[in-house]
Amino acid sequence: MFKLTIRQHSQILGWALIGFGVAPTFEVLRLAMFAESLSRWLATPDSLKAGIEILAQTVLFKIVIAISAFIASMTAFDWRNPIRKILILFAVVAFMSFPLGTVLSLYVLLYVYVINPEPEAAAVPE
Repeated sequence: MFKLTIRQHSQILGWALIGFGVAPTFEVLRLAMFAESLSRWLATPDSLKAGIEILAQTVLFKIVIAISAFIASMTAFDWRNPIRKILILFAVVAFMSFPLGTVLSLYVLLYVYVINPEPEAAAVPE
């Protein structure tokens, strides 16, 4: 059976986190490009204000997801001493982004608690 090393898991996790961070970045850009058309869809000022608030919350959530994914990816690439708190924080934040965020969060938690539970032990050369 094919067995991955801790370093290979770290690389897979790091690249997956970068990919997960790029997707919301493009979505924020797409939402920014179409924000002006929001005023054409919503006729009254109250509905426009509500639409802008929803759009701002969505954009803010996407930005938080993207930034946390990029920071978590940098910690995952350092397989000898990953900053576990950052990875766990990313898992909590991205868990709400169903379905890819949920799957990636579960893989992050699996990596932190099962695959690389003691990074200090992995730092010792074999």
